[in-house]
Amino acid sequence: MVYHEGKEVIWFVLYKPDGSIAQHGNAVSEEEAVEQADLLGLPILTVADQLGDLRDWYVSAGVLTPKQEIDAEEEYTIAADGVVEVSFAVPEGTPIIFQKAWHLSDGEFAFTTDTPGTYEVKIEPGVTTLSKRVMIHAV
Repeated sequence: MVYHEGKEVIWFVLYKPDGSIAQHGNAVSEEEAVEQADLLGLPILTVADQLGDLRDWYVSAGVLTPKQEIDAEEEYTIAADGVVEVSFAVPEGTPIIFQKAWHLSDGEFAFTTDTPGTYEVKIEPGVTTLSKRVMIHAV
């Protein structure tokens, strides 16, 4: 527990309309926390304790929610035959960097090639997802 001048502090997050956390802090009273929220014009949510890495969380329907991991392996090896495919779900609108270009996910990442090489896919952290790096080796 954290105390300030003999009083237990409360922890809170301020979040944006999309659920991303803008600020995490503590205050000696709920009124003080609400004042901070009002100054920034953001909704406030009190939380049980200090959070670790804020990048792991977002707010959904007024509830602190852990971001989801992308269900994909870190490495794949496929035949460079233009047929074998690597695919996995990526929530719609999540930024993806592939072949040094930015893309927004349409709900799935799918890749096949007939050119041997190593291909890197970077899934950027979205409001609801954690970042992920996937290497695809086409042989």
